[in-house]
Amino acid sequence: EILMIFSDAIMDKDQDHQTPHDIGKPQDDPFFRVDAYGTNRLHWKDLHSKFIQQCWRYYHTWKDKKFLDHVWPACKATYEYLKSTDKNKDKLPDNHGSDNTYDVWGLYGTSLLCGGLWVASLEAMKKMAAIMKDPLVPEIDSWLKDSRKNLDQQLWMEEKGYYRIDTDSKNSTAIMSDGLNGQRYCERYQLPDILPVDRMRSHLKQVFERCVKPMKDYDHDGYGDVGAINGLSEKNELLGTEQSNEVWAGSSYFLAASMYHMGLRDEALHTAYGVFRTTYLNEETAYWFNTPEAWDREGKKPRPDDPEQYQRARAVWELLCEIDDPYKK
Repeated sequence: EILMIFSDAIMDKDQDHQTPHDIGKPQDDPFFRVDAYGTNRLHWKDLHSKFIQQCWRYYHTWKDKKFLDHVWPACKATYEYLKSTDKNKDKLPDNHGSDNTYDVWGLYGTSLLCGGLWVASLEAMKKMAAIMKDPLVPEIDSWLKDSRKNLDQQLWMEEKGYYRIDTDSKNSTAIMSDGLNGQRYCERYQLPDILPVDRMRSHLKQVFERCVKPMKDYDHDGYGDVGAINGLSEKNELLGTEQSNEVWAGSSYFLAASMYHMGLRDEALHTAYGVFRTTYLNEETAYWFNTPEAWDREGKKPRPDDPEQYQRARAVWELLCEIDDPYKK
């Protein structure tokens, strides 16, 4: 029902058919004013892809054709909107700073995060279009071919063994822990990989070596114990923004799930253990069921400081289902 409500908002509440961040806030008038966070005004580039992927996830799991009939027009409308953000005709959305979930950080040009989510959403669109017998399939195929190729060519750094964060920011050669977010949807819901697997595996190894292992090592075993810092420069230096300098509990669990899926099991478990230790074992933090969105490189300075059961940390289920998925039994 939530996705159906979002589909109605896409069709009726925004003339460009953007996917809103939310369906309003209780302090305002959520029945009439959606997107309290204001992402449609800033023209975010990731929420559209995520909406499409979530629709595929629900249909893939439950095979509910009535649901797909309801959300398909919104999937097509928000897909068309995101296509319109490609101004340089490389078949990838163009970022312009604070236009994605890492809004304080800022991405520019082609970004690994939004470009990867887009490729994954195109794979989902192709599946749903085929089920709906929609003539859109050949167009999606064409966009998929070019967007996947261009994403790989523009961002892969052979000498470093990882995908850089974007093409046009001042720290464009930085590494981003959550950059392959879109790949996880593909792994989980039987869609093709967004980029070459050998390169993605190399990227994840570099994330571990750069963004996990060097963090605060409380038990002195040579591995960081707080999760994965969101980003570092090519020279492994802080990037200087609040979000890039943080560890996000949910993003680290999501990252660990992809690591595990690609055979990097030790790396995955070390990454996830850092989040677990910070949340439940470290007496200096002990967040437990009030786990925040973020903390610093030592697991401290939580944000927000009063999270009231922040939801992103539920991504731990991605890792648990990757290790032993009860739905496959």
